[in-house]
Amino acid sequence: MRTLFAALCMLAGASGVALADPTGLLVNGTVVKPIGGEGHVGQSSGAGGEILLLPTSSWLVQIGGYGVFGRPATGVEARDIFDLHLQVGMTPASRTATVAPYACLGIDVLSITTRDHDKGETARGTTLGVSAQAGVLGRIGDRGLVKASGTYLGAIVPGTGDDLGGLVLQLAAGMAFD
Repeated sequence: MRTLFAALCMLAGASGVALADPTGLLVNGTVVKPIGGEGHVGQSSGAGGEILLLPTSSWLVQIGGYGVFGRPATGVEARDIFDLHLQVGMTPASRTATVAPYACLGIDVLSITTRDHDKGETARGTTLGVSAQAGVLGRIGDRGLVKASGTYLGAIVPGTGDDLGGLVLQLAAGMAFD
């Protein structure tokens, strides 16, 4: 994953095209690594999509969602998470930057299913969460967008009281619009 992230950053840096378009549509690969519940909750992976709005030279808004599915394993709970989020953030880079670091804060609506395959138990519910994201946004060519981000997601899992706290890692690619 580090190699892919480095390659995306180099491609974005080599393109020489500015981050000037105000809207983009991205699809992403997503991995959620649990922070709470070490050893009893497994990693989840999936995909998602996002609309990226750049209303000013320093503000950005992200509206999107993802679905990840837990990997069943002996002695480990599998957690499926469906997320819809709104994140607002800032970037210190100007519109002329080819690669722009950014940071966002957001609110997430989460639908969670926790499955314990050993016991045959399932818990489901919906909850609100908060998130803090940092990443880089870059351009490839005239319209190509790439984004790599890490997000801390905090919420309580409904029905279990477990901490959902996790690290959400995403690599995204998409297209910018005028």
